Order: sequence, then structure tokens, then C-alpha cells
Amino acid sequence: MLESILFTTLIGGLILFFLYRRVRRLFGRQEFHHRRLIFRVVMFAAIVLLIIPVAILSGPLSMMGAVLGAGLGFLALRRTRFEVEESRVFYTPNTLMSSLVISLFLGRLAYRLITMGGRITEVRESGTGGLDLLGGPQPGSLTLLVLFVLLGYYLFYYTGVLVRGNRLEADKAETPRV
Repeated sequence: MLESILFTTLIGGLILFFLYRRVRRLFGRQEFHHRRLIFRVVMFAAIVLLIIPVAILSGPLSMMGAVLGAGLGFLALRRTRFEVEESRVFYTPNTLMSSLVISLFLGRLAYRLITMGGRITEVRESGTGGLDLLGGPQPGSLTLLVLFVLLGYYLFYYTGVLVRGNRLEADKAETPRV
């Protein structure tokens, strides 16, 4: 019993830590880091490629989520401020768009955890020893919609930040110093 509580606390703490880091990166001025953005774009593209079969099988809602996410990414990119200062490029994400996307994710995560909480209790009381991940609770249409909104948003937004940041760095390199 104590091991289960420690494990749950450890996993919960790690999730909260990663969420904190993710939320912190969505707000305020940030320095443009070419390699980090390439990593993010490749990571989100790989995730999209891995779950395309799920999207195809789940129907048009997932694809609509990806299109909606890309549209939100486009709006966020248009409202992102870029600055060149002392030979470094900075960008400031739009607070409203960042808040909207993270609220959507956290709201769906909270709802999913609350609804799964009852299932986990049922499994513990039945003594089966764990959740059957294939036969147990599966992500519903709303979960997939939110997932694809997030993936579409981040893939489009980070690709756009990478392109604009690279363009500013190239312009900065071509500008002669006085």
C-alpha cells in the first residue's frame, strides 16, 4: 500500500513538474534557440505520424481538431512578437492564445482524471490488480479532438517560430555592423 502511494506521488510530482515547465515556456519573452525548436518540431511531427492510424479510425473529429489547432497556431504566430537585440533573436508568444491552449489541455486532463478515478477505484476493489489498458477506458472522441488540436497547434506554431526566427537570424547576419 505504501509503495503504491509513493509511486503515485512520484508520478504525480513528475507530471506537475513537466506541466510547470511547459506552462512557463508559453509565457513571456524567450530567446530563439534553433536546435530546441527543431527538436520540438520533429517530436510533434513524430507523434502525429505515430497516431495517424488512430485519427483515421476515429473519424473526422480528429482531423477537424488538427485543422483547428493549425488555425490557432496560425493566429498565435501572427500575434507573436519577434525582436533582435544585441545579436540575439527573442520571441514573445501571445498570452491569450497560450492561455487558451493550455486551459484546453488542463481542462480535458482534469476531466479525464476525474472520470478515470472511479474506474481505478472499481479495479482496486475488484482485486484484478490493474487497469486493462486495451479493454478498459479508451480515449473518447473529445479526448482525441483535444489531442489533435494541441498537436496541430504546436506543430504549426513551432514550425512558424523556427522559420521566422531563422529569417531574422539570417537578416541579422547580413546586416553590417557600424
